[in-house]
Amino acid sequence: MRYIIMEKNAGKYLSISFAVLTCIALILSLKISLVYIRAESYYGNETYFENGFHFLKRDIITLANELFYDVGASSIKIICLLCVVFGAIGGVLSLSGLLCSAKNAKRLCTFAVSVAMFFSFFYSLLGIVYTQVIEAKISEEVLSNMIFHELFGIKVSTYSYFSFVTVLVAGVLYFVTAPNFATAPKTDKVAKSSQSQILEEKELKTVEVLLRYKELFDRGVITEQEYENKKRALLGESKENS
Repeated sequence: MRYIIMEKNAGKYLSISFAVLTCIALILSLKISLVYIRAESYYGNETYFENGFHFLKRDIITLANELFYDVGASSIKIICLLCVVFGAIGGVLSLSGLLCSAKNAKRLCTFAVSVAMFFSFFYSLLGIVYTQVIEAKISEEVLSNMIFHELFGIKVSTYSYFSFVTVLVAGVLYFVTAPNFATAPKTDKVAKSSQSQILEEKELKTVEVLLRYKELFDRGVITEQEYENKKRALLGESKENS
């Protein structure tokens, strides 16, 4: 029985660990570049990039500030901030599953992982849209005035989709191990059924002993008083065990 309980807890802890890992991956994925610009100039190749954490810092002016003014930059900042907030909340909710029943723990972890996967997808989509807008609205001359000097060619790309891939891998690992939560109620049922079976066996033994004493009394081997004493003793012991 102790081995079964330990196995149940191990499965629960493993699932919760992957849920927490998924939420942490969401936060760390903001390090992945939303936009990555590579340009050729007289001085060689020059690069410029922006990730989610750039938008969370006050002292950094991003392309969004220059191109779309503070409104565009604030919109991206809110999305990045939501990724951090919900990643942290999801991690706390997943860890709180350690203190809950298996059923409630699974609900909390599944909610946290689902939210993390949603925001990572949104962050990836944000990087793709942000890159396309930059390519469509900015000429090489404007970019050279803001970032680069004397450019020959420029390439704008994004790696934000790696955010979703990273969180997706962690999320899949969680959902693969999530059925481990279901072992808890089954284990409880096994324990209860084994206890009831033990009680039934003790009751049957009590009945058998009583029938033997009754047979001895009918045959005159023991007196009525002795029979009653044995009967009270057996019934009293049976009540204590139940």
